[in-house]
Order: sequence, then structure tokens, then C-alpha cells
Amino acid sequence: MFIFQHSLDFVDEPILPHFVSDNNAKTIKIFASHSLFFASASYCTVWMKLSSRDVRFCAYNPMDTLGADDDLILEVKDVVRLYWQASRREISYIKESDYTPERLFYWIVHTFLPIVLQINHTYHILHVASVVVDTKPLLFSASSYGGKSTLIDYFIHRGATLLSDDSLGIEQIGENYYAIPAYPYHRPFRDIETLGYFVDNFAKKPIVTKVLYSLVQEKPSGDITIKKLYGVEKFQALKKTIFVNFQFLKKRHFLFLTQLAQDIDVYSITVPWDTSRLNEVYDAIVKHSKQVMSVEED
Repeated sequence: MFIFQHSLDFVDEPILPHFVSDNNAKTIKIFASHSLFFASASYCTVWMKLSSRDVRFCAYNPMDTLGADDDLILEVKDVVRLYWQASRREISYIKESDYTPERLFYWIVHTFLPIVLQINHTYHILHVASVVVDTKPLLFSASSYGGKSTLIDYFIHRGATLLSDDSLGIEQIGENYYAIPAYPYHRPFRDIETLGYFVDNFAKKPIVTKVLYSLVQEKPSGDITIKKLYGVEKFQALKKTIFVNFQFLKKRHFLFLTQLAQDIDVYSITVPWDTSRLNEVYDAIVKHSKQVMSVEED
């Protein structure tokens, strides 16, 4: 089992899952600290709201210069302070008044680890939900509360393999973009500070991705239409996939998305706002994706 192709070792929280995959997987040790030595970081973002908590990121170097060798700190007010030590590839943490092991697990897996992997150039992280159907990955983007979690839940119950619930790693190798399986949890109703339920049918290996669907809300009685996007429309759809839009990451986001726009197909799909019609949406996407994939393979 993988978390972004890494094994997580919660040294001081034996009740948490320990994700050990194989001997080739990179392991990140996570352990409690009682030291305040990392509290004096010189550069911090403003406080912002994530999952109903006040959070900010801090570093010892200017944010716009951060790279693979830089440490990073996430402060989740009243819950936990997390410290990524780049040279040792470890995460230490200090507990706050509202700390629980479950919240530690959530903030590391859902938020901190994806951002660390992006900043240190391991992957580019997309804010998408994704599944594998008939060996082909399907990526879905949407505005907040735009229906992608509900749609993914339906796909999972129809037998699709989960790739990502909320954030997906992308690794570019040559001309191919590999989707990196995120974590085997799905949260259909977006409860706060939880990853949702465990999904047995979870992808084990990276897989080349070529298609992204941008969900567009439609009235309950509306038609389901799929349209290929080009130019500005395509780039705007891809901009929705930015996981965390920090100022210091904007240039990197722009360059990556500009290249991605040249190399994958993006489609908009209108989704009637009626859960009783999810079967129609599912059938339309599966039929369309098979047609698209068969053309590309030919």
C-alpha cells in the first residue's frame, strides 16, 4: 500500500496505519518532538483557512526560492506544528491543545505531504479526483463543491479503481505524464479533518494519463454534453487543478500547466445536479473515454 508511492512510519503513534509497500519504496519517518527550535522560521505566509482551521506555512529561506533542499513548516493552529526536514526526509511534530492522532494523520496525508512533494520537485500536485476504468485513468476537476467527490463515489461503487480522492501527483517522464496514486481513502461528504472511508480497490502503480474532464454544473433536467476544450478555455480548466495557490509556486504552476495543456486532452462535461442521474453521467464518460482512448492508441 502506498501514500504517494511512499511508506509512512508513525514512530510515536502505533495506532495509526503504517504504510509499508515494498523494499524499493521510500520511507518517511514521522515522530513527536518537544523542541521549539523550528519556531523561529523567518518567512511565513499569512494565516489562511483550510478545513476550518487557521494554518500557515513557514520556512528559513524566502518562499519564492524554496527547492528540494529546503525545510518546510506547517502550523495548524491549536492542533499541530509539522516540520519537514529535507536533509533527513523526516517529519517531526509538536502537539497542540486540539491534537489527536487522527488529525495528525489527516494533516500530513491530505495537506502537508503533497505540498512537500511539490516543493521538493518530486511531483506536481493536481487538485483532482481520479479513478481507473478499464486500465485507463480518468481525471476530474471542478470548482469547490462542484460534484467531483459524489461522482468519484459513484465510480468506486461501480467497480472503478481509486487513484486519488482530492490530490493527485503527476510525474513527467519524457513525453508521458504519470498519475501517482495518492492514498486509499475517499471522503464523499467532505467531513472536516477526516480522509473518509478506506478503499480496498486502490491503484498500486503509476499510470500514464492523457485525459481530464472538467465538471460543469447543469440544472437537474439538463443535457449531458461533452466538449473538447482548446486554447484559453483549456488552460482555464487546468488552472482549476492547482492544489494550493501560493504566490511562490505561481510561476512553477504556470510553466507546468502550459506544457500539460499541449500534451493532454481536456473536456468539459455538463453534469445535471441530480444524483439520480449519476448513472447517465457515468455511462457518458465511460463511453466517451473508450472512444478517445481507442483513437489515441490507433
